[in-house]
Parts: sequence; structure tokens; C-alpha cells
Amino acid sequence: MTRQLGFYSDVNLLNIDGADILNIFNLSSAKREFDDLEIISSGYGYNTTAVILPDIPVAAISDEMPVWIIAKSGGAYNRVKQITISNLKSAIQRHSGGPVRVGSKGLTYGTSAVECYLSKTDAAFPGDADAVIVDMQNRVRCVIEYKKHTLQEPIGEHLMTKYYPRPDGRKYQRLVALAKRYKYFPYQSVPLVVLYYSTRQPVIRLQEIGSLDEHGATIIRDSGDISTCGRFEKAISDDVVRWLGVC
Repeated sequence: MTRQLGFYSDVNLLNIDGADILNIFNLSSAKREFDDLEIISSGYGYNTTAVILPDIPVAAISDEMPVWIIAKSGGAYNRVKQITISNLKSAIQRHSGGPVRVGSKGLTYGTSAVECYLSKTDAAFPGDADAVIVDMQNRVRCVIEYKKHTLQEPIGEHLMTKYYPRPDGRKYQRLVALAKRYKYFPYQSVPLVVLYYSTRQPVIRLQEIGSLDEHGATIIRDSGDISTCGRFEKAISDDVVRWLGVC
């Protein structure tokens, strides 16, 4: 879980006490979100970690800049650890199987300044999971990737298989690994679904990814184009929930 923390322009981040960061976090809405995520994660045998990034101009970021890691201390209380951007880069590469690049130009716009900074290195910040559907027993039922379609061409001409394994190979490999990690019953997998939505036409589409290899992706279910023209949001969402099978 990643969150940003803003600072006054004249603050020296190197002089900030980690206890102050932890106190701010514990008094924020992020604390509740963190606890909820921890309840779900602990059921699968692993812990939740929050990465707190400084919300400062990209030009002010360096490898020596601090970020803060918040995790459970083994009991009910959170603990905080200060690391550097350099440490974060090493961790990204270690958990990603090597260098990670997004292109020679990097990102002009991103979720955070740190993400933009790292996009120009060989340790690009990993993307998030757009949605994870959880039932009342805290069991993960589905992982969803939202794919915005902004082109005039039909969605069917720009499905994920067009962009896998390049340039989006690593993104989908990570999502498949996450879905496999959430498997909660023997022989019952957690589906990874791509939900396409168009900004040009009133249409959405859903596909369930079956498997990935170095050559391509297998789609095991496809809703086809679903019209949203003139329909109430509730009716559309009911169709999506039924297709997902998470009722």
C-alpha cells in the first residue's frame, strides 16, 4: 500500500523523526485502510506494508532522500522504518527479478513525484492492482485490471493481447502472480479480469485471463461488447457482477 505525505517547502526531510511520520499515519484514514488490508492479507499468510512517499517536486528528489516503511511490529501496533530512495530502488529490482525500465524518456506525469523520478532509472516503481474484490469472509474473489480505451477504433482492436508480452508484459505477469497468491481453495483459482471501458463510445467489455507465457496470453472468458447507452448504473453493475460470478 502506497501513500504520499506533503511537507512545507522549507522542511529538511533528513531531520524528520520517524515517530512523527508514524503518528501522522495512525491519525489518518490510511490507518483504517491499512488495518483492513492487513486483515485480508494475514489470512493468506503474509503481512501488509505501507510505503510513505514524500510529496515534493521531482527536481528535489535524490537517491539519498528518505521514504518511510510502516508495518506491524508482530502485535497490534505499527512500527516505522526510514530508508532511502536508493534502498527502495534495490528492493524494487530484487522483487522484480532484475532491472525495470519504462522507456528512455520516463514519465512526465505519474501518481507521485517519486514514481516519476524512478521512471528515469532502471528501478521503475511497480504499478498497483486496480481492484481486488473481497467477500464478507475476507476471501479474495477476483483481481481486476481497468483498461481505459480512448481511441475511436472498437475496443476489440485494442485488447490486452495486443499489448502482451510487449510493452505490458511485466504488468500482467505481476497481476497473475497476485491472483495466484490469493488462491483460497484447492483447485479453485482467483480470476484475473480486464475491464475495458471506452471514453468515446457507451460500451464496456470484460475478459478473464487464463494463462501467460513468453509468447502471449490465453483468454478463457470474454463478455463481448456490452452497451451502456441509456442504461442506469445499477443495471450495468448488476451485469458486471453476474459475469464476474461474485454474487
